[in-house]
Amino acid sequence: MALDNSLLYCRSCKRKINAEAKVCPQCGAKDPFYLIGLGRKMSLLSFVIGLVLGAGFAGGVIAAFGTINILSLALAIIGGIGLYRLGAIFAILILSNEVEKIKKKINSDYRYNFNDVEAVKKWEELYDKTMTPTIEKIFH
Repeated sequence: MALDNSLLYCRSCKRKINAEAKVCPQCGAKDPFYLIGLGRKMSLLSFVIGLVLGAGFAGGVIAAFGTINILSLALAIIGGIGLYRLGAIFAILILSNEVEKIKKKINSDYRYNFNDVEAVKKWEELYDKTMTPTIEKIFH
């Protein structure tokens, strides 16, 4: 199912708008499908958690060696990068609860309020299309 010319409901005004819209043309709401904010939160959270874990590990290794030498610096860098990547996994786990709440709200709004089962599938496709590159960018 292609998203071109697909219509979804704006989270603010509940009118049908193009699934590719970044701003609702009817009411002006930014992020009408919750996805832009979710992607930004995931990127920022993974960066902050990864930075704290990576810097903490690097500082711990250097403190354990008592001095900065090639070995301590190499371990600090390699371990720090590994823990930085681990921050992305923690961000995904932390935000998974928020994602589930949004999915339930979309399902409730689209399926029960608008009786539009097809729109639920379109939103899930848009979610996959939007969030998959965000997650891949975090890990690369």
